[in-house]
Amino acid sequence: MCGIAGIISLTSNKINLTDIVAMTEEILSRGPDGLGFLTNEFEDTAIIKSKYPSALHLKDELTTNFAFSHSRLSIIDLSDNAAMPMTDSSNGYWITYNGEIYNHAELKQELQLLGAIFKTNSDTEVILNAYKYWGIACLKRFIGMFAFVIYDKKANLFYVVRDRMGVKPLYYTIFNNQFYFSSSLKSLLAIKGIPKKLCPEGVNDYFSYYSSPAPYTIVKDFFKLAPANYICIQDGVVKNTVEYWNVLYNNRKEINEEKEAVEAIKESIFSSVKHRMVADVPMGCMLSGGLDSSSNLALMNQLSNKPINTYSVGFENSKTYTNENYYSNLAAKKFNTNHNQINITGSEFFSTYKQLIEQLDEPIFDTACVPLYIISKLAKQHGVKVLIGGEGADELQIGYSLWTKMNNFNASYKAIGKNLYTAGYNVAKKVPLIKSKLKHHQLWIERLTTNKVVFKNGFNIFYNPIEANIFSTEFKNRLALNVRPDIADELYENFVNFGGNSLLNFMSYMDIKFRLPEVLLARLDKCMMMNGVEARDVYVDHNFAELSMKINPQLKIKNKVEKYLLKKAFKNIVPNEIIKRPKASFIVPIQDLFESKKSKIHYKQELLNFNANYNLFDNAYLTNDLFLNDAKKSFAFITLKDWLLANNIIN
Repeated sequence: MCGIAGIISLTSNKINLTDIVAMTEEILSRGPDGLGFLTNEFEDTAIIKSKYPSALHLKDELTTNFAFSHSRLSIIDLSDNAAMPMTDSSNGYWITYNGEIYNHAELKQELQLLGAIFKTNSDTEVILNAYKYWGIACLKRFIGMFAFVIYDKKANLFYVVRDRMGVKPLYYTIFNNQFYFSSSLKSLLAIKGIPKKLCPEGVNDYFSYYSSPAPYTIVKDFFKLAPANYICIQDGVVKNTVEYWNVLYNNRKEINEEKEAVEAIKESIFSSVKHRMVADVPMGCMLSGGLDSSSNLALMNQLSNKPINTYSVGFENSKTYTNENYYSNLAAKKFNTNHNQINITGSEFFSTYKQLIEQLDEPIFDTACVPLYIISKLAKQHGVKVLIGGEGADELQIGYSLWTKMNNFNASYKAIGKNLYTAGYNVAKKVPLIKSKLKHHQLWIERLTTNKVVFKNGFNIFYNPIEANIFSTEFKNRLALNVRPDIADELYENFVNFGGNSLLNFMSYMDIKFRLPEVLLARLDKCMMMNGVEARDVYVDHNFAELSMKINPQLKIKNKVEKYLLKKAFKNIVPNEIIKRPKASFIVPIQDLFESKKSKIHYKQELLNFNANYNLFDNAYLTNDLFLNDAKKSFAFITLKDWLLANNIIN
């Protein structure tokens, strides 16, 4: 895993190498083990050499004016021969690449039979030769996570590519006939001369979904490539983006037998763990003590001939959060790991959170960024460069009780009919003991009565930010001029067009297309790469995703037990106490950390000062006690404020 950046001229004009220097500065933490540049042979590279004298400097006679840079985190083939940017043996193709191709060894053998020549043991060279022999169709052969730009000299074209599940980020912008790309949005924001203006729709997305859906970001005219998409640039023409994979492509034959589903899951997860243990450096496992991380550890233990390094994090002096130390220690003892447990204080959380917000590529509101950053920092101190995680299991195997409740509501509403269900709801909500259990129903009813899919998002700051009256009148007027389809409605239409007909499957589909890549995996990548640690997620595997969508979703829940099939698959492998424990999400006890009157007054004044310049929010809302006492919402506003100010984004 690494950091990549580059500039491609869309005309005959030269590129400004000062820009590539500035862009590269922002990706150095992603790759602390090496730095390389590729430029056209006639470019004067003095500016690069003066800034990075020890970096690898490569030149070639290129048809198009462009420059690549690469900051390297060495995971596979640690030798200097595997440095990037890299060309193939014929010098016909160049690449700058971030990620891991887990099945590179198998592909290498296949390519050698076709006559491919290799000078390294790296997966980078496998991508080059795979493209050389199979063209862009090579993407269908890769198992892994990747973002890369490859240049085909003969055809004078570039492919800008992001992996199927969107594990690796890739941002871009076009300005003055130059195509800029990078692993980091902050890298693009470092370019001088490009306006950096706030995108109103991006702000609305942030308060609706924690993040903006690709291809958008919160900065106007700065984009991110969507998962499973590529852009082709040929002879200076940026062509339409192409989706090369969709999880529903191969899901026509449904699995309806429990035994078949359980066996298929066990086989798929074992294969995924085995692939993710391919590395030439020390690795470890993030261990919460839940089913997902414990099952990862169980399989890693089977495949390793030495104890696994495990890492857990908790919080000191929390009133509303129970640390998972008991369960993580139970799993660590069961599998004889080198276990590392760290508990952080409120002051540590606040100081780390502020530091992270200023460094994040996007203002992703997710306080779990702090534990992830701290775990990776500790792992790095131990010399561990790869950490295995468990993101994706809940999203693909129905691990959230809210999903089950929403699915049951949807079925009841459609069976009973709008009028009867609404009448029953209006009576039930008057009963105090029942009303508390129906807090989401009004929102669900509103969506169904307006012919929208009931599932908008399992996790949101505001269900509808505009109707919540958080924005100023001026900003609401700007939003009204920049209306675009709601991502949930857009994806549901896409889901139906591919033959999808199950609400539970749509929930998984939306998370595959949006919440996983743009929130959960984004926070993981960004927070861990700040410490030069690669995160690999077992369940975020395109083969497992395809399998999960083939399984009848009703099999995934049995007797009101979510993730039923996963629990069945790991029975007698993971301790029964862990399998039977109630789900405990990776939650930060934020209410505890934000309870003092002094902190509320401080943050209220900060927000009012910010709003005096930006005029985004309604001041009456910012001074409302209900808002100030809601730590989650308060932190969402603080996060956005800090990020915009740190990155000099103008309104």
